[in-house]
Amino acid sequence: MYSIYEVRNGVRTSWADCDILTYAMQICNAVSQINHSHMIVVNEYDSLIMYDIGSHYDPDERLVII
Repeated sequence: MYSIYEVRNGVRTSWADCDILTYAMQICNAVSQINHSHMIVVNEYDSLIMYDIGSHYDPDERLVII
């Protein structure tokens, strides 16, 4: 089982759970692009599998949270 979260100001908000990693990664990528937010996928042991931080960066290459 893989869990997809949005991360804002260090706080996780659950978006979905998915049995298939490929689907979880596609959801993570799509939501990140649509919402320009920091999305992560973790496994059942809470280990980070993937992150996608959207498309908005400041000049110092830090994530801009909208």
